[in-house]
Amino acid sequence: MELPGSDVDEQAQAFLDRPRQEPGWANDSIRQYILEHRKRVDSEQITAGRLKGLFTPIKMFCDGYDDVSASINWKRIKKVMPSPQQYADDRAYSLEEIKKLLDYPDRRLRSIVLIMASSGMRVGGFEGLKLKHIREIPNNNTNNEEGGRPAEEVIAAHLHVAKNKGGRPYNTFISGECYKEVKKYMDWRKMWGEKITGESWVIRDDFVTADTKRNPPTKENNNNSSSSKGGLNRRADTPRQLKVQAINRLVVRALYEQGLRETLEVGQKRHSVRGCHGFRKYFFSRASLSGVHGLTLEMFMGHKLPDSLPSYMKPTPEEFRDAYLSVMPAITIYQSQQDVEALKKQIEEKDNNKDREIEELRAQMAAMNARIEKLIENSYIKAISNEYRVRELRGNPVKGNLSMEEVENIKNWDDYEDYFLEAAKAEEEKREIKGITVHPYHNAGVDDDK
Repeated sequence: MELPGSDVDEQAQAFLDRPRQEPGWANDSIRQYILEHRKRVDSEQITAGRLKGLFTPIKMFCDGYDDVSASINWKRIKKVMPSPQQYADDRAYSLEEIKKLLDYPDRRLRSIVLIMASSGMRVGGFEGLKLKHIREIPNNNTNNEEGGRPAEEVIAAHLHVAKNKGGRPYNTFISGECYKEVKKYMDWRKMWGEKITGESWVIRDDFVTADTKRNPPTKENNNNSSSSKGGLNRRADTPRQLKVQAINRLVVRALYEQGLRETLEVGQKRHSVRGCHGFRKYFFSRASLSGVHGLTLEMFMGHKLPDSLPSYMKPTPEEFRDAYLSVMPAITIYQSQQDVEALKKQIEEKDNNKDREIEELRAQMAAMNARIEKLIENSYIKAISNEYRVRELRGNPVKGNLSMEEVENIKNWDDYEDYFLEAAKAEEEKREIKGITVHPYHNAGVDDDK
């Protein structure tokens, strides 16, 4: 659509003025604009999502002016727009691809890949990620042969993701092999002079590991990552966080250099695996196949739970941890098969112990129910027996058996006890009058120990 004006502001004003003079002009112009781009979608020049991105700002602009927006039939215009695909046509990394990527000669990449592949964290989660956000989960089942404190092998680690899409921090986990790789990376940095604390960045910039005459560090260039002479001049003791954009570039560069990605052919829009997001899809795919509950998996991924579920989906920390341990064998990359089998065995033993505890509780409940039924049965028999004794004390003994109706009417057994006490007192008074002293409860229908 052609609009008069030398800049965007003048063209926007011209767009607002014309429909006030020609009421149907804006509706017809926008509809024609959408139809032209619909042809581009059909010929696969652009996607339906791209067309939606073109349409949305137009509608938002018009909605700011009620008289202009009222002259446009938005419902009819939306009907000619194609529905955008709700998911990307790509896939997750394979285990072999991740192993090949981990062979890339950059120490940082191993920690980056293993963190995302074992936790499902978005690459944006590295922003602000510090060592204090990772807490180890020791395996307290391993014993120290020398005695004293148990030898604790780290089987996994808590991970607190402070920067998440939508601004919602969340907690998840990383695998034991990932934690060991992060610790190895930290120890290497410490060896070269960096002071490692809880505030240390998990992923930092690269630094010089040997003195070089070509580019010695100075006060002027020590704060720069490179100089006009070429080469790195960052020092280990002056760390800077590696930004998210740099992490993305590092992963993409490794994909190309490891032969896992090639230049797109003419007409192709995207690669089969999206750089960093492919690790998130790897985690989700492998974990979902291991049988973990869908909502628990959503919590691992940091997804927003729908409706009121966040108010009610409250697993205990132990349940949340055990759920992750159950999927950890499926997402393991480099850990030996022997370690994986040991972890599986440990999880199975925990499950068996829980099953055994449940069976024991069931047996205890069954025994308790049987005891309660026996007590009820004995009390019922006692109540009927007391009815015979009460009738006899009243001078109206039962001849034969009680009818079913009489038996059903026997409800309050405590009344019999009260009646026996009154009868005992009356019997005692009669005996005292005759000068006979007897046990007050003797022959009154009450046990002596009462």
